[in-house]
Amino acid sequence: MPKLSIICTVYNAELYLKESLDSISAQTFKDFELILVNDGSTDKSRDILLKYVGSNVRLLENKYNEGIPISRNRALLEATGEYIAIHDGDDISYKERFSKEVEYLDQHPEVDFMGGHATKISHTGEFLGYMHYPPLSTADAFMVISRYKLNPIIDPSCMYRKDVVLNNGGYTMDPDLRTALDFHLWCRLLIKKHKMANLQEPLIKYRINPQGVTRTETETMVEATDAIWASFRRKEFAEVVLRKDFFQQDSFTEYCI
Repeated sequence: MPKLSIICTVYNAELYLKESLDSISAQTFKDFELILVNDGSTDKSRDILLKYVGSNVRLLENKYNEGIPISRNRALLEATGEYIAIHDGDDISYKERFSKEVEYLDQHPEVDFMGGHATKISHTGEFLGYMHYPPLSTADAFMVISRYKLNPIIDPSCMYRKDVVLNNGGYTMDPDLRTALDFHLWCRLLIKKHKMANLQEPLIKYRINPQGVTRTETETMVEATDAIWASFRRKEFAEVVLRKDFFQQDSFTEYCI
């Protein structure tokens, strides 16, 4: 069985898909399987995906556009690797991304999920800047989530231990939370005392949608994030934070988001 399973869900990404998948083929880390999920694409994405199917590349297909939660959970159940990496079909992974993340998780058995920085690029590949995420401790991550309602990890840069995520229910299937499914997952893992990390270097090129995020999508994402946070505060967050030793177990970083 491979060490790593890479999950890439695709919906109408024909413009960027070849470049994105070629970045996986060029990885220095080779002990992986790639699970592609064609989520009911209506463009030429399926034709492109079929060209990559091989001994270590599988294609799963949804008849209709089911969405990321269903697609990722389906791929998770099919995965045979110890670790799971997420790769979006319009992003580019730097060639040493997976080798660095696998090495880190191997050397830090106490860490269950991780990510890193990202280079922002336009739809034409033009450099737009960087996305920097600090090396958050558990306490710091709670502060980022509670104060700013932000993800502590860049989702398409993440890698995690498969069994940890499966044992915590995978990705939420609540349709009202689909725009913040990664935020929901990280909150659940942190509350269950799973530790995280962020490598202090870019791991991916994160493509900015040329159409931008619509006002409706932004409002939906904010509403979902607020709902998730309110739910966790009511149920579990207070129990974690009110432990006397909580803020003593990890020192706060000097980073400010």
